Amino acid sequence: MLKRTSIVTQALLIAVAVWIWQVGRPEWKHFNLAMSNVQTSIPTPGYYFAGDANRTCEVITRPDPSGIRHCEDGVHIADKKLLITCDPGRLVWNPIMGVMADPSQNGAFWIYDYGNEDYLRPVELVGFPAGRTFHPLGLDVLPATVSEPAYVFTANLDAMASVVDIFTVSDKAPYKAFYKRTLSHPFIHAPNSLVAISPTQLYISVDHRFTPRMPKWTTKLALLENAFQAPFGWIAYVEILPNGRVKYRKAANFINFANGLVLSRDGKELVVASSVACAIRFYDRDPATNKLRFREKIPAPFPPDNLRHDLEGNIIVAGHPHVPQLWEAIYGTRSYAPSWIGQISRRKPLLNGTILAPDDQAAPFIKASDRIPQHPKYEFTTLYYSDGSQYSCSSTGILDGAELIGMSLMGPGILHCKPALRDK
Repeated sequence: MLKRTSIVTQALLIAVAVWIWQVGRPEWKHFNLAMSNVQTSIPTPGYYFAGDANRTCEVITRPDPSGIRHCEDGVHIADKKLLITCDPGRLVWNPIMGVMADPSQNGAFWIYDYGNEDYLRPVELVGFPAGRTFHPLGLDVLPATVSEPAYVFTANLDAMASVVDIFTVSDKAPYKAFYKRTLSHPFIHAPNSLVAISPTQLYISVDHRFTPRMPKWTTKLALLENAFQAPFGWIAYVEILPNGRVKYRKAANFINFANGLVLSRDGKELVVASSVACAIRFYDRDPATNKLRFREKIPAPFPPDNLRHDLEGNIIVAGHPHVPQLWEAIYGTRSYAPSWIGQISRRKPLLNGTILAPDDQAAPFIKASDRIPQHPKYEFTTLYYSDGSQYSCSSTGILDGAELIGMSLMGPGILHCKPALRDK
């Protein structure tokens, strides 16, 4: 019996070693670049692809600098109008990273009408259950139609458990978010990002299998899950049935820190950010069954956070080019950490024998091609980066023409770069 157990153990160790060598090794190469110091490569305050960052980019905290902080995510709720999640208490309540000191300071939704105003407007929560806390992270919106209000789905790092809350939100002032219901299930115990398909269907990225909320003996497993790039995250598909019951199932498995999600306009492609693996994963989606099939993955020059599409269907990815300084910002020992926002676009079909020119050549300091190899199908272009002194810890980028709006995992306000406004 002991001999048999020993053989089984040895076989498992060999399997793990082979996985680390064949899968982990190339991904560690990219992740290790995000562990190296980029402060000497990224200028102060930053680079913006459509103008001088010193003159064209502004960090907006009006009208409430204390409340418009740590604004993780944002999405269009109407034309040139964004719904944004902010959580000023994240320094003392961030269960994803094991910071669980004090959940009492609630976060909030904010509206940024960047076509008309240069400040944010608060959104009042209506009907949110008493006794609960609100710490919004990722979100998605189904814009209002003639017959339906705007539906909002947000991951909430509540004090008792991480859940998904659903609201309907008015897209005209006075802005109010009407609480509808909460989704909670072992399949979505660590929700991060969301993609809404309909008012009753959505995908949710679950970033970790083991979390600091679990019993103390599992806390080290949460750290090891990141350290060894264990692919324990997944994508959940959730459907609310007409009778009110909810169906949960795993739609995609084996993802290293499943983070940002974005769905193509035709609904046939779901893209997932794998943060620790420094990778972007592409899945083919069957709109009839909502099943996902993994197609391919490409490297990112930094650990990617959230994903968005621009008007042309390109993927806008924001993330963290220097992980040690990000950790210091999360744990409050540093005031800022670097930011990087880029665009992933499809190349035109290449003729046989075509030699690709290096990507991202317009970026004057650090280029994507310095960190990742060129890909025959996709091209990466830098839109913005900073050492963090102008804008810290970028987590989301939204591109509207030449206007770029950024959100921050750990930092004040939102970033707005608009050449027509200041670059004269």
